[in-house]
Amino acid sequence: MSEQGNRRRAGRIPLKQQGQWSAGKLRDRGLVLDISQEGLSLSTSLPPGLTRPVKVFIPLPEKPNGAARLHMLTGVVVWRTRRRCGVVFSDLARKTSRALRQLQAMAPTPA
Repeated sequence: MSEQGNRRRAGRIPLKQQGQWSAGKLRDRGLVLDISQEGLSLSTSLPPGLTRPVKVFIPLPEKPNGAARLHMLTGVVVWRTRRRCGVVFSDLARKTSRALRQLQAMAPTPA
């Protein structure tokens, strides 16, 4: 198992959600591939550098009926490849944490 895999403690939720990110003056669009209470995996044309503080803006469902609200997730880039990066959250707002729990509850369970 990779070092990256060894650090994960929270279950990841496959997401495939379009969003935007910013790291200082850098800004781009990306696709959040998966997410957990601790972090996310982001696919983007120009991933931010390692240890860079980053803000990711994505809509997350607030209710089982699918109503979504834009959330800002702040964290630090902990791994990076040519087109992807991993972000560990530094602080989650209560509403965002609640939205992630709701998303987890709605996620299909593996067979």
